[in-house]
Amino acid sequence: MSRAVRLPDPADPVTRLPDPATRDRSLPPTTVPPEPPAPPLSDLLAGGERAAAARGYWREWRKAAVAEVLFRLFSALPPALASNLGARLGRRRAARGGARVARAAANIRRIRPDIPDAAIPALVARFYENVGRVYAETPVLHRVVRDGRVRIEGRERFEAARALGPVILVGAHLANWEFFSPVFTAKGERLFGLVDPPRALSRRRIIMRVRTRLGLDPILPTRAGLRQIVQVLEAGGTVSMFCDESDHQARILAPPFGRPLDPAANLLRVARLARRSGATLLPWHVERTGPARYTVWIQEPLELPGAGADDPATADALAIAAVLEARIRENIADWYMLDNRL
Repeated sequence: MSRAVRLPDPADPVTRLPDPATRDRSLPPTTVPPEPPAPPLSDLLAGGERAAAARGYWREWRKAAVAEVLFRLFSALPPALASNLGARLGRRRAARGGARVARAAANIRRIRPDIPDAAIPALVARFYENVGRVYAETPVLHRVVRDGRVRIEGRERFEAARALGPVILVGAHLANWEFFSPVFTAKGERLFGLVDPPRALSRRRIIMRVRTRLGLDPILPTRAGLRQIVQVLEAGGTVSMFCDESDHQARILAPPFGRPLDPAANLLRVARLARRSGATLLPWHVERTGPARYTVWIQEPLELPGAGADDPATADALAIAAVLEARIRENIADWYMLDNRL
């Protein structure tokens, strides 16, 4: 299994956002999933389930309006200031305690039993600082890129893999993972990503807008979406899939961390897609180097061991999981899912 090798050559800064005019048009188009339609106002007076659904929609609409105002306010701030304000809000969240804070501490003990108990509160505080930074940096992501605050290590690995054929990029939600898109799209490369849009309208609008602005072509996790991924790989394209997952009940599905492998996990999908398409598997992760400053690490290609196994897909999936788990253990306080149920 490969580990990140930090090369001695200078880091490569990302300073451009993708230019739609230079994008590869030979690959299939994608569309941002539509928002759910607004119910008619008459439903509010209809009573029963129709009225309840209408009230729920308009409550969410009000939250989305507030989120839009905050997004615009933070977008006017310098990136470092926005990031630091988010960190302050995150520290306040950690100080309030509660079930999720306790869960984050318990997960650190489970994933990193070598860490002494006395060090865990500081790591939990760092975790919530990072979550706050991720949210606060979202409105200024494009400026972080344009200001040269994102650097790359290992770009030549991606370029070498692309020269061979299709590529599947596998990563985890570490530091601020949204910066991975411009790393691959800045020179006109099309990057297709499996995206499960948030259910909350307030987050859905902002996240989909930001990701498409950074150059990601979203693909929904449906049967049609998986067929589209196959089509992209067969055409020699690049697909990104996150292999750490949680469900809408905040349960961590992957990576397994010693548990049985979830049969619906992206880990298995990635393993099967790689074998079917012959794509190169490239792990990557993001590390924070300062307020609104990041390095994106592109690791060595992952050799899958499952060819001679009784269950090749499971063996391959566990090999992918081992690489991601190593990165998460090394950067435990930067893992976005740390306060989910493991």
